[in-house]
Amino acid sequence: MGDGSHPGDLALKLTDTLHVAKGLGGEGKISYGSLLPVASALNLSRWLYRKAQARMNMVISSRMRSVMLVGLLTLTASAACILPVRKIIGASTLSANATAEPAPAKSPQGAVPNPPGGPAVQTPAQALANGEGTGSMALRDVSNAVSRGAVCNDGSPAKYYFRPGTGSGNRVWVIHLQGGGFCYDKASCNQRKSEEPSFLTSNGLPANRQGDGVEAPSPSRPSDFSSANHVFVHYCSSDLWSGDRGASEATGGRQFRGARIFQAVIDDLMDPAAVTPSPNLSQARQVLLSGSSAGGAGVLVHLDWLAGQLPGAAIWGVDDAGWFVDVNSIGPSVPSPRQMTQQAYVLWGGRVDASCAAANPGSEGVCYLGPVVYPYIQTPLFVQIAQYDGPQLVGLGITLPLDDKERSFALDFGKAVRDSLTPVAAAFSPATRTHGLLQDEQFWTLAIDGVSFQEALGNWIFHRPGPIKLIGAR
Repeated sequence: MGDGSHPGDLALKLTDTLHVAKGLGGEGKISYGSLLPVASALNLSRWLYRKAQARMNMVISSRMRSVMLVGLLTLTASAACILPVRKIIGASTLSANATAEPAPAKSPQGAVPNPPGGPAVQTPAQALANGEGTGSMALRDVSNAVSRGAVCNDGSPAKYYFRPGTGSGNRVWVIHLQGGGFCYDKASCNQRKSEEPSFLTSNGLPANRQGDGVEAPSPSRPSDFSSANHVFVHYCSSDLWSGDRGASEATGGRQFRGARIFQAVIDDLMDPAAVTPSPNLSQARQVLLSGSSAGGAGVLVHLDWLAGQLPGAAIWGVDDAGWFVDVNSIGPSVPSPRQMTQQAYVLWGGRVDASCAAANPGSEGVCYLGPVVYPYIQTPLFVQIAQYDGPQLVGLGITLPLDDKERSFALDFGKAVRDSLTPVAAAFSPATRTHGLLQDEQFWTLAIDGVSFQEALGNWIFHRPGPIKLIGAR
């Protein structure tokens, strides 16, 4: 819906058609593992198909083209919405357990520091008037990636895209972590290799990419960061940007080096011999660390660490649809997010937010969950999460057609999302089934109470009048 909300009491009624090709495996068991896209046959879902294939960073295999899931969520006294559904491969039979951890007191997250030296970013109009904010992003190799252990699952060197800032934006940086799911055991990693090979390697990447949303280089869609330095880090480690484990029999011969990749990229951006002589990241005045889906979870892992590396800059984080809610799954045959992330943490040799890890010895995997780790994060953080996030609902065991239990579960999940955002000072949560918005046209167009994600984010960062926390109607 245009305002990002659903009026009425959200009594969900699902009208759907489900066509599933035989032989896909999993037998209806669903987990948070490697997210696989599904194309819709309806013209109405043309947007979903394009975003699942491009923006949501998934590769549709020939095998999955035979899967047609068409879900039409119609809400009482409201327009219909399409629920993007993904087949998730590889389920565990662990029982659910979702107890909460105590968290320390912390300073208010909404307190965004004023940039050192005053605002450094031009308004979109100023950038356009000065001819700034255009150009594509060029592919770069991480320097000496293999010797530094900054490698993909298959051992290929990590890579990223870069577009230098112009004018007043040359001391402003936007560093974005790509999303694309994860795997948590040998079976799900084998499935990921079969269905999503581009997310295990840096081989075959195009030489250039054009950004959208917050990265928009086009004068027709400028953002507050049009003239900034833009970095887009390719995701190829399958570990929520957090692993630091070499290949072995236990890992199925795969490297899990997401943490090293991130830190190597940051080191390169600060090295005058690697990317740009001056001003480089070490001389930044403002830095926005963002990530979508799995990349958003990576922001939660690395935000405070990055702030420690750049004490002279104003640092902000944006978790775009990587806010995994701490809930039980729909049934005991489907692992909960808490169970899944703990298993993944062990497989990857994971690193998580240091203060959260210290408070949860032996259960560090819970620190991938947004509501658990948030109280420990000291750097200002903005959260974007839809109340009926499609991949999360499917990962929790929702299947089509929805029965009464699943309808009730979806409504309870929406409430859990809203409740999880209670302590969050800056957030955008539409009552929709959308996923990532930060690098999409809906960054500007999807609104809650007439305010878009782009406007709310700008209000928060630049201390503009206007709301910084918007929660769509129930």
